[in-house]
Amino acid sequence: MRRLVLLPLVVVPVLSLIDVLPAQGVSTTFVAQTQLRVMGGRLRKTVPAKTDLTKGLLLRAGYSLGPDHFFGTTTLTFQHSPTTGTVVTILDSSTARLGVGAHFPVTAQTGSHDTLLVFTATKAVKARLVLVVSSTGAGLLKNYTAIVDIGNNRKNDLSVGLGVKLTKEFTVTIDANGLAVRTQTFSTATAAGGQSASASGILTIRLLPVVDCTASPYGKSCAPVLDGAPTFKNKLELKLTKAAPSTFGILIIGVKPLSIPIPGTTCYLNTDILILLPFTTNNLGEATHTLPIPSGLKLTFNLQDILFQKQGNRFVITSTNGLKVDCK
Repeated sequence: MRRLVLLPLVVVPVLSLIDVLPAQGVSTTFVAQTQLRVMGGRLRKTVPAKTDLTKGLLLRAGYSLGPDHFFGTTTLTFQHSPTTGTVVTILDSSTARLGVGAHFPVTAQTGSHDTLLVFTATKAVKARLVLVVSSTGAGLLKNYTAIVDIGNNRKNDLSVGLGVKLTKEFTVTIDANGLAVRTQTFSTATAAGGQSASASGILTIRLLPVVDCTASPYGKSCAPVLDGAPTFKNKLELKLTKAAPSTFGILIIGVKPLSIPIPGTTCYLNTDILILLPFTTNNLGEATHTLPIPSGLKLTFNLQDILFQKQGNRFVITSTNGLKVDCK
């Protein structure tokens, strides 16, 4: 006897979408641009275009004909976790399986569906937009695709080989005009020739603050050079070059710029001293410093390297230029 099983459309209650960058006044809207559709075999479930997705949505369809025959089932999920900086997570999952005595193919697919995510801010702010996609699959006939369009003419095909994870990061500016992020995802699996198939993919969009800092050299160096720039990962990366190899040094962090000659040398102390961090140069006379910078930091501070090279029974002191870091 044939048994028909229908899986219902379910609305999943999740946290309401709130500002992911509240200090910068960023707000968000998230809607379906096209009709959302899933198909398991011959059964379909749909929701119309313009559906509000900010509270999450789970759309699922599938069926089976007898315990040993075939079924196709698909799941399309939209949800978010603003407390972790995740704005949107989109899950596509399709599975098709043939049972004993089945001789015709069955397909499960989410269909190609589009969403529109818009960020707005009363005052222009910079942010890190992080896209992460991963997918898994089995069988011969399966596929997963993810495409993200950020703003105007910035299309990113995030399709990856099944079982591979891909991360892309962008620096964006959000203002009152709004920043549009359009997504298109799709999964399909077809069971044929006695083989089952499955494909699933997860697209995650995160919006994180960036540190708006500049690093400017000042003062005199007596050989080694210190340079640096903030990264978009809330870190300040410093590079020391032209120093003596395998030499002990100290990174000085201060707030008051100075220009004081160091006795017995032609070098200068270019900042007052609040924090000292020891390090050693490599065999090329280089070193890299990485300093975390808290989000929303508003501070100006100074950096300088002092090096102590042993020559016989004495130490030769050299120093870099100063580096002024201004975070707004």
